[in-house]
Amino acid sequence: MRYTVAIALCVLGAGTAPSQAPDPDIFLVSLARSGDRITVTAARNLTSRPGYDNQPHWSGDGNTLFFTSQREDAQADIYRLDPSGSAPPVRVTLTAPES
Repeated sequence: MRYTVAIALCVLGAGTAPSQAPDPDIFLVSLARSGDRITVTAARNLTSRPGYDNQPHWSGDGNTLFFTSQREDAQADIYRLDPSGSAPPVRVTLTAPES
């Protein structure tokens, strides 16, 4: 049995200051189950960039991945992404500067 999942990971670098928040990224991985053992393979970083990318959520049909991202204007908004990587993320919401 094989599954594909999206997970958000915070990767702490050696040079990260204790008061500085890490830049979480969203990875797409494949999970294979054999008896009681689960194997993670084919990890692919979908949001490899500085900044906050987190809270992945699949659309009902499983063809689109939605996630929260904090970009150039410092507002957290929702973006959508084709998990195949064929197109860049598209902003879905536009939060007002006063949040």
